[in-house]
Amino acid sequence: MAGKIERSNFLGSSMPMEIKTCIKHLNKCDEDVAVDLIDVARQHMLQSDDNIMEEKFQSCFEKHGESVYQIYPGVLKILQLAIRQPTYILSQKDFVRDLKEVNFPEKHRKRLENLAFGDDRVAIDNACRNNRVRYATLNSFRWRVDVAISSGALKRLLEPSIVMELETSDGKAQLFEVSKQEFHDLRYSVANVLKQMQRMEKRSVLQIKS
Repeated sequence: MAGKIERSNFLGSSMPMEIKTCIKHLNKCDEDVAVDLIDVARQHMLQSDDNIMEEKFQSCFEKHGESVYQIYPGVLKILQLAIRQPTYILSQKDFVRDLKEVNFPEKHRKRLENLAFGDDRVAIDNACRNNRVRYATLNSFRWRVDVAISSGALKRLLEPSIVMELETSDGKAQLFEVSKQEFHDLRYSVANVLKQMQRMEKRSVLQIKS
């Protein structure tokens, strides 16, 4: 029977420098500094208005001084790394254990835990999903077969070609023509990709368990 796979810290095998700096300064700062900066990070994760974000951060700077520049990037990075992973991969228990492992101050740990796994998690996930960079999707696809009955190149006489038109969700239309051989190459490539995807999905390491 195979042994249990050991999970790694969600912060990575090499902890980002901004997190190292954050932990170093959090150990020296007052508790209200972390409270205010975690609230700014919350607004950032919820994709709040940029003007509101700037006002909140400026208020933190005026209240707490230069230390906010050493602490905030690390706080935000921790939350981004945590939110990036679904809760069935990074549990709340693992989150706390990983922060403890890197000596993240206990007095501030609970606030990050509440933000990453509390009532705001659904709203943060939705904000990240709605604002992620995405390719346009396919709205419609039309095609037809044309056969040239006369041509300056005799070798193309009565040779069929496939004309395709794609319309995407960003409002763009693409019209292109492929030869019979190019169409068969495309068909083969698509079938091969689908076959490889099915093969990969059968591997247990890629199967998602809720």
